[in-house]
Amino acid sequence: MAGVPTLLFVCTGNLCRSPMAAALARNVLAERAEAVDVLSAGLLQGGEPATGEAVELMKRRGLDLSTHRSRRLGDALAPPPDLILGMAREHALAVVDLLPQLFPRTFTLKGLVARGRSHGPRRPGEALDTYLARVGADRSFALAGTSSADDIADPIGGDLLAYERCAAELEVAVTALAGLVWPDLARRQATT
Repeated sequence: MAGVPTLLFVCTGNLCRSPMAAALARNVLAERAEAVDVLSAGLLQGGEPATGEAVELMKRRGLDLSTHRSRRLGDALAPPPDLILGMAREHALAVVDLLPQLFPRTFTLKGLVARGRSHGPRRPGEALDTYLARVGADRSFALAGTSSADDIADPIGGDLLAYERCAAELEVAVTALAGLVWPDLARRQATT
């Protein structure tokens, strides 16, 4: 979609975490004044369906992952997305290893949310790249540092409870992300 910012979620296989995050983000962002194109990709081969557990948990939330097919990271970087969020530090680092120039727009999901809470939400009229530069100004090339707190645990191979914990964590993080990066600026301006 021309002129619409693109948000890319990245995980290992693009089978559970990143497709669940993308489905949740599409749902939350659909209510915002600014349109956002939401995609997901993984570090492994493409063409695989989402795990049955991921499909089931999203179905319980009214979201459909039944037609999802995994996509390789390299295929999702042309053209480069406006914001790239790894589910873990290794995913953000993989993006920057492929294309170092994407560092300013690459974070972990939880890392960006933490930075956004510290620096405040995107301001009315603030361009996305300006906001990302503001919240990421003091980052090192290590992206998210050394804290595993920036990672969302991979539920693959786990039971439905592990998937539910992951989905719940994603839901909280994605909702916070939307409020920080895509606050409903038009609605906020109309009420002030």
